[in-house]
Amino acid sequence: MPVAFERDPHSAALIRRAGELGIEVQDLGPCWGLDAVRFRAAGRAVLVIEGAIYPGLSHAVNLICDSKVACKAALEELGIPTPPGLTLPRGLPGPRVAAQIEAFVAAQPGDARFVCKPVVGTNGVGVSMDLSTPAAINRAALALLAEGDALVELQIQGRDLRLHAISGRLVAACVREPASFLGDGRDTVVAHVARKAAQIRARNPQNDLVIDAQVLALLAEQGLTPDAIPAAGQVVRLKRVANVAQGGVPWDVTDSLHPDYAGWMARIAEGTGLSIFALDVMTPDHRAPPAAGAWALEINARPQWLHHTFSEGRQHDIAGMTLRALLGL
Repeated sequence: MPVAFERDPHSAALIRRAGELGIEVQDLGPCWGLDAVRFRAAGRAVLVIEGAIYPGLSHAVNLICDSKVACKAALEELGIPTPPGLTLPRGLPGPRVAAQIEAFVAAQPGDARFVCKPVVGTNGVGVSMDLSTPAAINRAALALLAEGDALVELQIQGRDLRLHAISGRLVAACVREPASFLGDGRDTVVAHVARKAAQIRARNPQNDLVIDAQVLALLAEQGLTPDAIPAAGQVVRLKRVANVAQGGVPWDVTDSLHPDYAGWMARIAEGTGLSIFALDVMTPDHRAPPAAGAWALEINARPQWLHHTFSEGRQHDIAGMTLRALLGL
């Protein structure tokens, strides 16, 4: 009897593209109760799980990349800079949390802003940005420490850059902008968000845009409420984080990206053994060499990539490139 399982949108995209390329598809999901697909072509077969777990991903590297602290250390060992950070372990007494935050903030520039994030987490969930005082950082950290370890980092100003590698080579790049919309003088914030959310889910059902506490706080800073009607032409910011999973907009910059970023990706591939992965970077200008002020945030060992298939300006056949690389076509 078939077993129920949930199909990842990335798996679905790989299956569709395999059909177009004449690649044999064996869907193991109904038997395994897991989103697992075996692709066959030219005498080779590869197993892909949940659309993101590819052959060659070791358990050790997966664990390292899942921990933002371990990942920062691995990047630094490869000579790739990461922002100054402070790790706060779960269970650390409140007074020690406050003292360590005070000392960390004091060591940074006076006008610095900070980001607080869970050590283990994805898609921008639990991330607090634009924190400017030890008290604000402390509140954000204590909320995270109730469930796990927390990481406080110097917030790097610039563009949120996402790089994607296949066969250890850089194949696509985009900058991500936080969710926003342009008022029309007629519709409420709620109506605008509902339309954007429908578009976001249509592109990737895993992504969404909801009016949460972060949105409400940002609306309040702009003098708005969910029922307000923004003026025509008014730019309304909805999110601080640029994650596409929370409505961020990807703009392709592959053709204008400085070539030295390819060196970063090759270094990561060689140092970790990863073939398919992504790298999150903050940079003042993606066209300038990374040595001119770029900082790496984390490696994604199980990267989402659908955003490269609907990015503004240019789209990429990531599914096709992935299948060809895995099967040696």
